[in-house]
Amino acid sequence: MQKRSFQKPALPLLVDGLLILLLVLFAFYRSVKLDITNDEAFSFLNVDMLNTHMMYGTANTHWLNSFFMLIWNHLLGNEPWQLRIHSVLALGVFSFFLLKIFRQFASSWLLLIPVTLLLLNPYLIDYFSLARGYALSIALETVAFYYIIQQKNEDTAKIYFFLSLATLSNYTCIYFLYCYFLLELIDIVKQSDVKQLLTTRFYKQRWSLFLVSLWAIPNILFIKYVTNDLREGEKNGFIEDTLSEFFERSYQVESQQVFLILCTLAFVFMLGFYFLFRSGMHPGFKKLTELLLSSFLLIQCLFLVLNIPYPYGRTALFYIIPFLMVFSYMLNSFLGSMPASIKILFPILIFGANLYVLTMQRNWRVTIEYPRQQELSVCFHDLYLKEGSKIRKIKIGMSIDHYGSFKNYYKYLQPQILPDSCFVYSRDGYDQLTPEEIRQFPEQDYLLMVDGYAPFLDSQIPRENRKLIKHYTDMKSDLIKIR
Repeated sequence: MQKRSFQKPALPLLVDGLLILLLVLFAFYRSVKLDITNDEAFSFLNVDMLNTHMMYGTANTHWLNSFFMLIWNHLLGNEPWQLRIHSVLALGVFSFFLLKIFRQFASSWLLLIPVTLLLLNPYLIDYFSLARGYALSIALETVAFYYIIQQKNEDTAKIYFFLSLATLSNYTCIYFLYCYFLLELIDIVKQSDVKQLLTTRFYKQRWSLFLVSLWAIPNILFIKYVTNDLREGEKNGFIEDTLSEFFERSYQVESQQVFLILCTLAFVFMLGFYFLFRSGMHPGFKKLTELLLSSFLLIQCLFLVLNIPYPYGRTALFYIIPFLMVFSYMLNSFLGSMPASIKILFPILIFGANLYVLTMQRNWRVTIEYPRQQELSVCFHDLYLKEGSKIRKIKIGMSIDHYGSFKNYYKYLQPQILPDSCFVYSRDGYDQLTPEEIRQFPEQDYLLMVDGYAPFLDSQIPRENRKLIKHYTDMKSDLIKIR
């Protein structure tokens, strides 16, 4: 009798599943704990007042994110965590496909490299707990990259579909959508197969590209030339603004020069590896590298020709994800020929350093991008307890960093327990205030002041004429009563 063979337990699947579950639960925990941010508040107002605002096109309007916020708002409610459900779930999708990709190319220890760089990055984790389009775009473009790496002809429609959805989540993903199409056209010309451009199959596979273009291009032009809202970014250089700034925000190390050097080396390593070893690269990662390089050239051209800033901070997330994927693949390939001790020690060192940052240098109650909005709900509660039924008649001054959440969320939902009169001062520093702004400070009943205000306020309001009500550690602000 033939012996029955039993398969070994799929331990990697169990490990991946546990990691994904822990990440999603952590993102959900943060989505419950974090106060709403000003960008989320503006998106919420647009979808809650749909008849008035119609989710009009601004740089804040991430269409797929707004769509989900609209759904959750009407089905579940308007608590911040309810508006953020799709971003939390996006982390599960992103993690699943990232691990699915790298299980094919990395041994158990080398798998720590992409896991550390991509799944345990502090700045990246922030956005999977917030109702912004970045989390969705990251997840959706990663699904597209999975199909690009598989290199199957029948996946063409899926690649364009997910890149198109990513573009609806965050318009910066349009770089990849068009660059991938350009790379395909170049391959068609190289293969002398131009006739396929005349077939219906060619257009059926790319229907999402053309459909999204009809929607996205007019919106982008509207944002740039009508609302004049396409200004997020910097003009110092691609490596400094797009790459280095991401890691500066992630790890908050004071020496900016360190990350600039490391990112320059990483970019040079990617270029050198591609041009030296592209014949031996996996075809899918070779295509993904070419997508990165062509997008870099497009970004550079748009900067030089149209003076469009380099993607910066959160607007660079779309590029950072595939960059770190390609870098991880190349690093794993390079380490693959090293002695076993190095293949084990190097990933552990990277993982350990990152874990230190996560556990020792991170306040999980505060977002890196939006620290000023944390504890606002507590602050407004304290203000109401202090003033009670007279709350609506008082005058309060606050920074514009606080005002977005105040006006578009807290005040909008609960006008009866918040002041009617609000004076807003600039975030650019107290030395940049206009004479008109300065004049209004002593006229307020309360001031919500950002840290570093003492020298300025001493020159305007004597200390005996003001009283500190409470200091808010997370948002580094003071609530002050003017006597």
